Amino acid sequence: NKITILLEELHEQYGVDYNAHYINIMKGDQFGSEFVNVNPNSKIPAMLHYKKDRADPVRVFESGAIAMYLCDTFDKDGLFLP
Repeated sequence: NKITILLEELHEQYGVDYNAHYINIMKGDQFGSEFVNVNPNSKIPAMLHYKKDRADPVRVFESGAIAMYLCDTFDKDGLFLP
């Protein structure tokens, strides 16, 4: 998936750590309350970003929005967006 590749690249370039969680769509995991708290639309991918200066995590979903958020937040040298 595009987001996993971007996360790996950000890890290689900047040491960004992340935790990925498997969602079994065949079992309907995306409709469980834990996932719906991350993305109320129950769509994959979705992410939570725990920032040091915020009590609540930032919730982002949809591939394009996640990629933009990750690049805006972590890509200090502008390597991944033109």
